Amino acid sequence: MFAIRFSLKRLLAWTTVATAALGIWQWQRWPLTAVAMLVLMVGAAEYDRLRRRTGPALLTATALAIAYWCLFGPVSR
Repeated sequence: MFAIRFSLKRLLAWTTVATAALGIWQWQRWPLTAVAMLVLMVGAAEYDRLRRRTGPALLTATALAIAYWCLFGPVSR
């Protein structure tokens, strides 16, 4: 069996990639929302950098962005 180790940096990396992929995927339909999500992520990353932390604000921002896309994302036509 493989052991699964929790790593905040790994979780942060994958959620950031997922948020970026969602933003790119929705860029044509909702450009302002995609830009707002990008600004939120960059701002959170800068906040973490200034506070010398390993990403809790960025992780929160990516979770909010993913939740937003899941709740208010595209509707099937």
